[in-house]
Amino acid sequence: MIVLYANQDKIIDRVIQESNKILAEPVAIASVDLSVRKFPLASVMLSDVYCKGRNALSQDTLIYAEQIYLEFHLWKLFTGDWGIEGISLENAVLKLDFPENGETNYKIWNDNQDTSGSTVFNLQKVQV
Repeated sequence: MIVLYANQDKIIDRVIQESNKILAEPVAIASVDLSVRKFPLASVMLSDVYCKGRNALSQDTLIYAEQIYLEFHLWKLFTGDWGIEGISLENAVLKLDFPENGETNYKIWNDNQDTSGSTVFNLQKVQV
């Protein structure tokens, strides 16, 4: 716990910095904190998260969540591994748009295929 809270600013800054690199669409977040609510996983907890989505023609919300937890293994902090192992949403609304002719609203990340740099996100797939 001491290691977690001693490094909380570094952990939060790195997760936010990496998120900004991979997201192509704006995401509004009211607050960011650390949580051990899902022990033995620790989490960067994002509160009141909102994203309209990718399709500018869509008038609806892609996602609204009271909390999103970006989960990492607490014990791996000792080795410097801050990799996100899971993402969970609580009290959330997710509206995926699958138009017959047009752009989907859910692809909100960059298409950058450069994997040369290290990142805290190493998602091979996203499942809903």
